[in-house]
Amino acid sequence: TTSDANAPLLRAKQGFLDLLVDRTHDVSAFTRARVLQTWSTMAEKKAIPLSHWLVVADLGIGRLGDKAALVRKAAMNLLA
Repeated sequence: TTSDANAPLLRAKQGFLDLLVDRTHDVSAFTRARVLQTWSTMAEKKAIPLSHWLVVADLGIGRLGDKAALVRKAAMNLLA
């Protein structure tokens, strides 16, 4: 059936979203900033599932207090 055929695709998509969430806590400020930029791009293209909107907003708010200016700027762009 089509739901069986889509199951691997949905698992891969969920894995990708989980990876992005994990990377927002990376040691590298550049990685944290790029992940926030990726979330911003996905938001502009309406590619973030509704179930993740609150998670993404919380991540952006949490990164506003980051020690790196690059990350804080990316967080502002995500939330703007």
